[in-house]
Amino acid sequence: MRIHFPTGVVAVLSVDESIHFAAPFIPTDAELTADDSTPTPWPAWISDVNYRRPHYSSYAEEIYSSVVSYYIHGDDVVVLLDINGVDPEITVEHFPASSPDSL
Repeated sequence: MRIHFPTGVVAVLSVDESIHFAAPFIPTDAELTADDSTPTPWPAWISDVNYRRPHYSSYAEEIYSSVVSYYIHGDDVVVLLDINGVDPEITVEHFPASSPDSL
């Protein structure tokens, strides 16, 4: 799967899964469930309520019309993307199954 934001990336934060709740700017459980989104535990979450926009400067609050946050929790890494005013382009590619000999 390919997720592409052609424009509008405000910030990307990536942290090790083992410390993600101690890392700064990672949303808390209260922030994740406050917008009646996917309940925890979650593999991916989105919030369009602009709760992260105040984390940026007052100038940024003026130029960013909307900061949509994408929070993706994997096995080893947690990624938080803040995006301004653009929907992602998502494509799914199918790869042929590999044979055991090619491993």
